[in-house]
Amino acid sequence: MFAFIISRILQAIPVMAVVALISFAMFAYVGDPVSIMLGQDFTEAQRQALIASLGLDQPFFVQFAKFVGNAAQGEFG
Repeated sequence: MFAFIISRILQAIPVMAVVALISFAMFAYVGDPVSIMLGQDFTEAQRQALIASLGLDQPFFVQFAKFVGNAAQGEFG
């Protein structure tokens, strides 16, 4: 019974990783959060500053690694 539980836990790890990757990709490419946050009256410098502060200028996998790290700590915001 113990071996069964361990095998199920080990099987759940890749499933959770794939679900996290798919959900992150969907939310990352659905829209432009910077335009929504800034509204209509903003300069390009303000836009670039917000992109840098949110980490959206980093590669996809760096953003995903930060997302997974924060999720593992219970920080989903």
